[in-house]
Amino acid sequence: MDIGLRPLSLGEVLDRTFQLYRSHFLMFAGISTFAAGLDLVWKLIQTSVVQMLQHHVAVVTLGFASAGFSVVNLMVYVIASAIAMAATNRAVSAIYLGQPTGIAQSYREVMPHWFRYVWLYIVAAFLAWGAVVVLFVVFLLGAVAVPRFVSGGAAAILMLLAFLSLLLLVPFGIWMMLRYSLANASSVFEDLGVLASLKRSVFLTKGARQKTSIFVLLLLAGVITTVMTYAGLTPMLILVVRSVMNHATPALSLGMTIYTLLVGFVTTSVTVPIYAIGLTLFYYDARIRKEGFDVEWMMLRAAPVEMPLPISPPESSLG
Repeated sequence: MDIGLRPLSLGEVLDRTFQLYRSHFLMFAGISTFAAGLDLVWKLIQTSVVQMLQHHVAVVTLGFASAGFSVVNLMVYVIASAIAMAATNRAVSAIYLGQPTGIAQSYREVMPHWFRYVWLYIVAAFLAWGAVVVLFVVFLLGAVAVPRFVSGGAAAILMLLAFLSLLLLVPFGIWMMLRYSLANASSVFEDLGVLASLKRSVFLTKGARQKTSIFVLLLLAGVITTVMTYAGLTPMLILVVRSVMNHATPALSLGMTIYTLLVGFVTTSVTVPIYAIGLTLFYYDARIRKEGFDVEWMMLRAAPVEMPLPISPPESSLG
């Protein structure tokens, strides 16, 4: 499937995103299932262990055990998600440029540099949201500690200032996320290191139009994820409401917990490819607009020797 390369409007990018997804649904869902499946398995293990320990250990010990499981789960999910995102980028690129691909082939092509993709994922997230997370933790700690040492009025003012600062940092985090949104694609296709990929993404996303278009994609994918999540959780929510009406307290059984985890697994497997496909198309669109990649690719296709991916950008674009 060789799709003509040309500058695209936002509507055309979204249309091609869903067109590619529909026509290769099983492949993209299969790639995404890798990360979602590892997350599901680990959470099921965590749930089972916590269930077994809750009647045999102290509450504090149980809390530490649950927190430890959550930290490991976060690490596993970040690693799996970064690799799955890179594999999806590779699969989209192959389809977009008329090359063969598949689940196994996509993973096989990105595994040699898996650590770089994971590290890039972590660094980009920290640069975008690190300040927000730190301030949020300070806000929570301050909510507990400040009233003990400061009078009521002064404590309220300090907490209000911290809350307003948090509100200001959230737009900053969104803006930084948009700047680095094409870093993963840059690293996959151009074989760039972490810092070079971040700089490359900043260059490719420069301009209000590009950032706005990417924001719309992420917002749309987020809405789809939210709708699917709440639609899947509706039966469980009904059972919880009935439990409250009959017993005055909500009852969340082990079966309900497992069902919730399964809903999360299905939702993640189905919706995450939307992000990856759309961002890959925005990456190519930015290169076409800023560097004439469509002309470059036509010349490569016309050459006697076919050039395999990744395709490095012109030297001048890396500055």
